[in-house]
Amino acid sequence: PATLYKLAIGSGIGSGSYPQGTVIGISANTPAPGYVFDQWTGTGINYLLSNITVSGNTVSMPGTNISLTATYKPIAATLYTLTIGSGTGSGS
Repeated sequence: PATLYKLAIGSGIGSGSYPQGTVIGISANTPAPGYVFDQWTGTGINYLLSNITVSGNTVSMPGTNISLTATYKPIAATLYTLTIGSGTGSGS
């Protein structure tokens, strides 16, 4: 029987035990209101994922247990310019 290694996914799906070399689809959870997916974090992340800023991704299981976590950031506020023609109060 093949040796199984644990993949732990925080704030997403794809956790389980897999043999080395298995390609696993992972996905970040839906962000809370006012937030957007930022990136995946974890030990050795740079060799596990080709692009850490993609929420739906794949991992080729290494010969060790690994843990990856989806992180989120607040959505940047949109500023609008208000121009008052006669009076005060112009700004963003």
